[in-house]
Parts: sequence; C-alpha cells; structure tokens
Amino acid sequence: MTLKKYFDEKELGRAEKILQEFHGRLLLDSSISHPIAVALSVYMASCENKSPFVAKKNAKDIFVSFGRNSGDFDKVLYEITGKRKGKTKLIDSNGDKIGLNFEGVNKIKEVLKSKNWWRNKKRI
Repeated sequence: MTLKKYFDEKELGRAEKILQEFHGRLLLDSSISHPIAVALSVYMASCENKSPFVAKKNAKDIFVSFGRNSGDFDKVLYEITGKRKGKTKLIDSNGDKIGLNFEGVNKIKEVLKSKNWWRNKKRI
C-alpha cells in the first residue's frame, strides 16, 4: 500500500504524521479514536476510487489495515451514521455504499491540517 493513492500532495505530508507504511500495512497512530479512524478509512477509500460513496468492505479493509479490529468498524459505523442518539453524524449511507458527509470531510481535513489535533481534542 502506498499513501500516494489515498492523499494528494498537500495532504501527503500531513497523513504521514499519523499513518506509517509497514510491510504492506498502513498503521494508524493509536491515539486516533475509532470514529476518526472509520471516517479516515472512508475518506481514503473514496479517494482511491475517486467516488463519494464506496462499498463498506473497501473502507473496512483499510480500517483493518490500520491495525484495528474489524468488529469495531461495524460498531463505530453504526454510531457515526447518526443511528445512535447524541453522536456526531460523519457518514451517510446510500444503499449498500457509505460516504462522508460535510461534517465528515471537514473533520478529516481538520485532522490532516493540524499537527496534533487528535491529542488536543475531546474524543468523538
């Protein structure tokens, strides 16, 4: 896997601060919360496929490559698609596909823009 297929030139340097390529895996900094990790995996799958909506499996495969548990993906996805009251909705679903909504894209842009965003913010 290479980060270049997921991020443009502006984002690449920032992404390298939270993601590390290691023998075909993309390891994500463990301080990144699961909701952000799920949203990031959807963002990366969307960039790879050049589509706003992607198959859930594509995003889940990226999430697992982060070193995260596949069961956590489904639990968190339920929460950040607005199905759990009081949780921030970051992802929309369109049939069997998922994609980031406005808040989700902005959250990922914020994470990539800031040097230590995830360490200074309240968890979602």
